[in-house]
Amino acid sequence: MNSEFKLMALMDDLMGTITQTDEWKERQMTDPQIKDAEKELKLVLRNISHLIPFEIYCSLEDSTINVACAYAEAAILYGMQVANAIHTAVSNPNALSQHILNRISAQKK
Repeated sequence: MNSEFKLMALMDDLMGTITQTDEWKERQMTDPQIKDAEKELKLVLRNISHLIPFEIYCSLEDSTINVACAYAEAAILYGMQVANAIHTAVSNPNALSQHILNRISAQKK
């Protein structure tokens, strides 16, 4: 098994763990933005439920949930990358300072 595959498998396991924590479940149940979006989705689905067959309704509902999960997982992975970048930057303040000085110098030219 190559190292990239191992890394991806580890990230997949980590994502599964994060999204199964009680804290994550609580956040999903109480977050005002999520609650508002759910209300809006339920209203839209209720308004079209009589226009489409039940199987299509269920498929639409499932697809919507899958998209929301994909966004959440992408956001978590992005957050991990940002956290790693912050950790790297604060671990080496001299390199960060030099990078900022180089950027400022390049902007002046």
